[in-house]
Amino acid sequence: MPLRTFVKIALFACTVLLLVAAAYTFTTSAEEPHAFRNATLDNLKESSREKSRSVRRYNRYARRAAEEHREDAARLFRAIALSDSIQQANLHRALVRLGGVPPIIFMEEEEESSGSTRENLHRSLAERHELVRKHYPRRIAAALSDGAHYAARILIWSEGGSTKQALMLDRIAEHPAEPSVYEVCPQCGNTFCQECHETYCPFCAIHESFFLTADIP
Repeated sequence: MPLRTFVKIALFACTVLLLVAAAYTFTTSAEEPHAFRNATLDNLKESSREKSRSVRRYNRYARRAAEEHREDAARLFRAIALSDSIQQANLHRALVRLGGVPPIIFMEEEEESSGSTRENLHRSLAERHELVRKHYPRRIAAALSDGAHYAARILIWSEGGSTKQALMLDRIAEHPAEPSVYEVCPQCGNTFCQECHETYCPFCAIHESFFLTADIP
């Protein structure tokens, strides 16, 4: 099945989730800090830690790919790193909005070796699949249950972005491809390739003129 078809399916699923979150927002009371939101606050903190580690890891993968002359992978890794940095900032704001304290992120020493680019692509694909299938559904459900609608929206954006990135990683995991130009939405972190470009971000409606281009570091 072509990449564009996969992307359309993924976007449809994410749009449904956004509509559900919006409907829930309008049928419940205004968002206010509550003591019982410990689960949502913990989920936001853990997601923030994951994004911090991910940004450093994907920048490291991008450098390795450039060394191996895999420009296609280097560009995609750099785009994912940029996307995750934007989403980490969103998670930070969601935590503060709910009265939480953002976690202290310790800068761990980078590994001497990141493995080959092929290994890193498969490792990244498995990591994105785990986030989408295991972690984000649970975290989104907890946020909606707590009435933390803004947090749910941020997590849904992250889930949608990871779904698209998994499709992009899968496309080049086994065989090098013609390097694509990747753009990232500055508000939600949604990632676009040449084959799935949109005039407006389907997640947050930002115009394409604001999209950020991810370059090789």
